[in-house]
Amino acid sequence: MRTGIKLFLLLWSLTSFPLSAQSEQSKNMLRLAQALEQQGDIERAFLPGLAEDQFQRWVIAPTAKIVREVRARHPDVPIIGFPRGSAALLDSYLEGTGVDGVSCDTSCPLGLMQETARNGRVVQGNLDPLLLAAGGEALDKRVDDIRDVMTGLPFVFNLGHGIVPHTPPENVARLVERLRRSR
Repeated sequence: MRTGIKLFLLLWSLTSFPLSAQSEQSKNMLRLAQALEQQGDIERAFLPGLAEDQFQRWVIAPTAKIVREVRARHPDVPIIGFPRGSAALLDSYLEGTGVDGVSCDTSCPLGLMQETARNGRVVQGNLDPLLLAAGGEALDKRVDDIRDVMTGLPFVFNLGHGIVPHTPPENVARLVERLRRSR
């Protein structure tokens, strides 16, 4: 068996248990983060532009298996998946994995996020973390755009990926205050 496949199987087996343990610790939501960016063929699965058959093999199939295993132990716990860089295959991901919702990265168009939420899926995302780091009027405009498009839909405002270390805390405070004022 190739090293990459062995690594994938090991990481898959290690993912199901910790996700289940999160639920046992009274977590309200589980977020499936693809943590396989390690080596070889698996690394390609998390780069934009992955062919549909490879996306099915390296992203959808293993995520669906993890979702089934977590649901077997915790059937009432909502699961949000994160198919990073895969907006073009979002429908296939949602249909094939069984997740309740999806976290969208910065490449996902707002119209697709809106359509996904209108179809009954929870959507999370997709503010660019670099825009948060930059701050200013551009940040305000994007926050307003996301909020306006997603108002009234099942939506969790969040970054499209993790916060970058050089983000000024005052920009985070500005974001939070803007969102609080809009309620």
